[in-house]
Amino acid sequence: MRRRYSTYRDQNRKSKKILKVIKYIFFLFILYTFVSVFLISSYIMNSSSMEPALKEGQRILATPVVFGGRIFGTSMKAPGFRTPGRGEIVVISRNQSPVLRTLLDSIVRFFTLQRKTLFNSEKDIWKGPVAVKRIIGIPGDVVKIENYTAYIKTPDSSSFVCEKDLILKKYKPEKGILPVEWKENMPFSGTMEAVKLGDNEYFVLNDNRTDVNDSRLFGPLPVSSVKAPVFLSYLPGFSFK
Repeated sequence: MRRRYSTYRDQNRKSKKILKVIKYIFFLFILYTFVSVFLISSYIMNSSSMEPALKEGQRILATPVVFGGRIFGTSMKAPGFRTPGRGEIVVISRNQSPVLRTLLDSIVRFFTLQRKTLFNSEKDIWKGPVAVKRIIGIPGDVVKIENYTAYIKTPDSSSFVCEKDLILKKYKPEKGILPVEWKENMPFSGTMEAVKLGDNEYFVLNDNRTDVNDSRLFGPLPVSSVKAPVFLSYLPGFSFK
C-alpha cells in the first residue's frame, strides 16, 4: 500500500512539474506575441528590392507600436503615435493573411527562435503578407517617375520636386538599364504618369528600382496597409534607419 501511495505521489509530483513547465512556456509565448505584435517585430529580407540600403538575407527590426499594432492580421488595431512619413522604410501588408496561419506562424517563429517562418519562402515574395518598401508620397501628394527617379508635387506646391531634394533621409535608388528596343511608354520602363494620392493613401517604391513590385505595380496603399517603420538592420552589419 505504501509503495502504491509513493508511486502515486511521485507521478503527481512529475505531473505538477510538467504542468508548471507548460504554463511557463505558454507565458513566454504570450509575452513574445505581445512584444512582436505591438512593440518590436523581426523580419528577414527575402529579396534584393531594397538594396543597397537593405541586403537580401539581412535581418531588420520594426516597431508596430508607432503606427498602431494589428492583432494577428485582423482589423483590430491599437492606436499609434503618428502617421507614416515621407522617406521612411516601412513594413507593408498588401495581402491580409488568414488569422489561423498568422497564429501558427507566430508559434513557429517562437519555437525556432525567429529562424523559421511560414511566410519566408520564394513563392511568397510576390504574394506574401508583408514586404519592405520606402514611402515616397504621402496623402495629397502628386507623384510621377522619370528615368526611375520620383518627382513629387506637394499640396502646397505648384511644381514637381525631385525626391532627393524633398526627402531628407539619405538613400541611393538603383536605376535599371532597359533593353535597347524597350520604349519609355512600355510597362516598367522607369517612367510613370502622375498619380494623385487621396486621403490616407501612400506611394511606396523599392530602392532597387529595377524591382517593380511596389506602387508602380499595385498602386497607392491605404494607411491600413502600412504596418511599422523599420528602425534597425543587422546580421550582416548593424545600422539604424
